[in-house]
Amino acid sequence: MREPKILKTKYLFFNLLHFLKPRLILDVGSMDGSDSLRFRQMSPGSRIVAIEASPYNYQKMISSSRLSKAKVEVVNTLIASKEQQLTFHITHNSDVADGGGLNRGSSSLLEPIDKSTIVEKIELDAIRLDKFIKIIGGDQDDLALWIDVEGAGYDVLESIGDLKKIFLCCILRLKSYLSGLVRN
Repeated sequence: MREPKILKTKYLFFNLLHFLKPRLILDVGSMDGSDSLRFRQMSPGSRIVAIEASPYNYQKMISSSRLSKAKVEVVNTLIASKEQQLTFHITHNSDVADGGGLNRGSSSLLEPIDKSTIVEKIELDAIRLDKFIKIIGGDQDDLALWIDVEGAGYDVLESIGDLKKIFLCCILRLKSYLSGLVRN
């Protein structure tokens, strides 16, 4: 028996956006901005900020005419519970259809157990989510938060601080392969 779409986190979030119409939507761990584009469809009047830590994904996103046309703001930053320099793991996947290359959706603050998938480790300056929201002027807005950060979601949630009262909805995507990641 197929699971109803409303029970899938992504569809639940889309429906919440459609009904709640938050003034600000944050897409943390955006990867390519495709979820942000869908958020725009569900809540056309919202300000949408796609946050991506990987500089490789970010470069592709800022060159996307679809994101700019949809008025999705794209920011290259790492959201974490502590403001310090952290190691971000860029990974590859040998099963990618083109015979290898970067696996755009699997890079993470967390180190994969299979260290052979790491292409590069980069040091990034992290910022807390509550501070980021204040910097972009969103601390007075009702806010929806989509978190898809490859196992580091709890770390993002820890960085909300006192701003939790402005959230209309928050979805943290968990994946079945998280047991393959460890905290460094």
